[in-house]
Amino acid sequence: MTSALRGVRSPVRQPAAPKFKEVNAAHTSKEFQAYIAKGLELLRTSKTPIGKATYKYITSGKVQLDQMTDLTRADFERATKNLGHWGLKVSKDEYGNLLNPKSHAAKIVNANLRGYQWDNRIYLDAGLTPKQLASTLVHEVNHVLNASEEHYRGDTQALLEEFRAEFAERLFAGEKMTPAKGHALKLKIMKEYEFPNAHLDQISDIPQGKLIP
Repeated sequence: MTSALRGVRSPVRQPAAPKFKEVNAAHTSKEFQAYIAKGLELLRTSKTPIGKATYKYITSGKVQLDQMTDLTRADFERATKNLGHWGLKVSKDEYGNLLNPKSHAAKIVNANLRGYQWDNRIYLDAGLTPKQLASTLVHEVNHVLNASEEHYRGDTQALLEEFRAEFAERLFAGEKMTPAKGHALKLKIMKEYEFPNAHLDQISDIPQGKLIP
């Protein structure tokens, strides 16, 4: 093997872009793949166990990622039904307009959902910073791990699902979570997500369920 000539720098090899599965691989772009790659790189180089584990979980192909406008019809109907609870009305018939960024459906979905999960499918807002994207991936992967869609029944259970996912985000941020911090986070989420009938005493201050993939 010939060594590099003295004084001539060998080309620096760029790391290959991490592979991930898309929900609709037929509708993709280099821009979207580069966007996701930046978030994944923050997970890969994270100093936290949950960041590294989330990276491995995603790149193993156990989840599918995609843009919010690539929601399947069934996922679109579920997501917009949830938005309806906050007075944001989107008709089922508007699904065909989802890929048009100027459509009512696309505007409502993109403006009000940072991330959405169902089964092993995760949809993401296209305008997040790499840091926001990485944190959102941690949040949504936690929902996948705990099959949140199967347990999102009533205020108490819904609070637990969101509390656990946001608790995971705090761990990714490097915060040492104590029961006192967990309790404060529960109260914050209960107010923000409007879960007035949740029974706080039924949810421990360190959330039940899986935190790290």
